Amino acid sequence: YQDEINMAEGFSEWLPVISTLAGGVLAFGAALVVNKVNHRYALEREARAAAERQRHEMKVAQDKLEREQYFISTELIFQLERFGEDCVAAAWDYGEKEDESGIASADSDIPSISFSAITGDWRALPPSLMFRIRELDVQLAESRNALSIERENDAEPHLTEFFFWRRRYATRLGIKAFLLAAKLRKLNGMPEMKGTRSDWFAPRNLWKQYCEQREILRHRNQSGLVLAVCIIAKIHEKNEKDMI
Repeated sequence: YQDEINMAEGFSEWLPVISTLAGGVLAFGAALVVNKVNHRYALEREARAAAERQRHEMKVAQDKLEREQYFISTELIFQLERFGEDCVAAAWDYGEKEDESGIASADSDIPSISFSAITGDWRALPPSLMFRIRELDVQLAESRNALSIERENDAEPHLTEFFFWRRRYATRLGIKAFLLAAKLRKLNGMPEMKGTRSDWFAPRNLWKQYCEQREILRHRNQSGLVLAVCIIAKIHEKNEKDMI
């Protein structure tokens, strides 16, 4: 019995120690859990903040890109459409004017185009569209070189081959310029060109000339270029008389 009393007294002495240790363990565990939860919440907040910053930066970058794209597109549209307008006269020049020697001469010039004055950032444009626009200047130079060779080899005084290909190059270059300008307008949500119903609408006149050239090339395979040009001229003359 005395041993049991001694054991109880020993347990009583250790009880505060055990309680203190148990409380410490529980407190440590609770603190560890709270710290872990807080750390997780902190990581989630940082992740959300980082994602929000990234979205904001992307929006700022996109807005800047759209502004730069709109600016350079405006510059290019007016330059391309002006070039297309200037191509119309050369596209309809049949060499009816003669020089002092009685040799057919051009009544209009094939226009030039240069993008050196463009101040906008070309990188704001889609790469494929940027390439097509910059390519126009190269194609113009190639056309001039080809026409120079054609002029040297063609028969005077009418220079039929030379003027046909001169009209051909001017027509294709003008149409391409208008198509590129139209793509820029669509890309930026800009309105279409005005005057589309007018008889003097440049793209329509270029397309008419393109269709005529296509007919000439079709007849050329059978009759040669000179006769093909005469055939198409007679067809147009008849159509004009019928309209009157």
